[in-house]
Amino acid sequence: VKVSVNDYKKTYPMLCEAEPDDEFTVGMFMHFDLWDCVIHAIKTKDRLLRKGTAEARDIVRIYAKIRHRDGTTAPMDDSEFDDEQFEFADDAVMDFEE
Repeated sequence: VKVSVNDYKKTYPMLCEAEPDDEFTVGMFMHFDLWDCVIHAIKTKDRLLRKGTAEARDIVRIYAKIRHRDGTTAPMDDSEFDDEQFEFADDAVMDFEE
C-alpha cells in the first residue's frame, strides 16, 4: 500500500506491505523505521475517506501525519507552526536510493 507521510514541510513517499484483507482505519497509528504516524485520510478506488475503514485491496494511497513524541501531529496551518516543537537527529534522514 502506498503511504504519503507529511511533516508539514515535506511529504515522504512510503510503502507498507499488507495482505489484501488487511484493514486500515482513519486515526490508526502506523509505525515506520523513523516515524510514528497517524492516518488522516485514505484514498480508495471510489472516494477519499476522512473517517472509516478500507481494505488494502481497495486502497490507492494512505495519507498520514508524523506523530511527535508528545503525541501531537505536525500542524497543517502556518499560523500554528512552532519550530521549537521539532527535534530531529542528524541521522534521521531516509535514503530512498538503496
